[in-house]
Amino acid sequence: MKLLDSILGHTRAVEVVKTMLERDRMPHAMLFHGPSGIGKATLAKQLAQALLCPNGGCGQCDTCHLCEAGNHPDLSWISQLLKKGSKSDYSKQIVVDQIRSLASLVGIAPRMGVRRVLIIDPADAMNSEAQNALLKTLEEPPSRVKLILIAARPQTLVPTVRSRCFSLGFAPLRTDELARLLIARGIDEQEAQARAALAGGRVGEALELDIERSRQLRESLLELLERFSRRKNLDSLPNQADSFAGKDDSTLLLHFDLALGLLRDAARLCATGDELGLVHQDIGRRLQLLGEGLGAQRCSQLVSAFDKLRDQLRFNLNRKLVAETFLAAVAGGPLP
Repeated sequence: MKLLDSILGHTRAVEVVKTMLERDRMPHAMLFHGPSGIGKATLAKQLAQALLCPNGGCGQCDTCHLCEAGNHPDLSWISQLLKKGSKSDYSKQIVVDQIRSLASLVGIAPRMGVRRVLIIDPADAMNSEAQNALLKTLEEPPSRVKLILIAARPQTLVPTVRSRCFSLGFAPLRTDELARLLIARGIDEQEAQARAALAGGRVGEALELDIERSRQLRESLLELLERFSRRKNLDSLPNQADSFAGKDDSTLLLHFDLALGLLRDAARLCATGDELGLVHQDIGRRLQLLGEGLGAQRCSQLVSAFDKLRDQLRFNLNRKLVAETFLAAVAGGPLP
């Protein structure tokens, strides 16, 4: 269990997994769900290692070394494929042929140990045909096979897939909690607090982000929300929407996640005045003013409506139109 003890935060999720391992009651399929970059894949990888290691995840044996290097023959990781001829551009979807290839592994005996572990990440990138192909594997899994699905948007999975998995949620960490964890990892206190405030409660993001770039992005998005909430410079909306939409879906999603996080904090401050548990505690006063300007109810409506719209971005929506709709709604326009 040493590997699992190294996970930062997510105490409940780690304890649930450790208890299942100790009691040898691991479900045939698990769904790890929560925001991107929050630690789901890290726990999935270490759980896979613990399942495959003859010593329960010692971190020292040949099995553990192969898992860490991504070369274990009984560990398969299914994700989006590179587009033909590209070295960096990935397909938006996991397609049915990939799931059929995964299903073919289910019937093959493990090569090194007693189990196979199959991980689908991100599972919410599976198109409907791929999800339907996965159902047979979920319905009749051999005991030697364990599946782990990782999803930032579990609601995009069909109910029949979700219902056949043990669901384990991952929530963003509070800023102060995340800062303590970073300090424990040897990061300077001031830097840890800055990383925690800018990372949206996500451990992976906190460890990897460019602080200055993230701070600048948050500041520009907050200024945009403040300006449009006061209905100022609305004639700049087309140009601002272009910038918000970015050049690809990942940029738009990054902007959406950060803007919606700011609005969530604004709604909470406006409704309760309580800064405890805020993601962006360091700019609480400005967020309170933003919430008061929009109103707690409107903030909540914006978050709810655009959370749902965000989930549909994998279906080739027009990025600029989505961005324009969002900014117009912040300025008092209709919700989608």
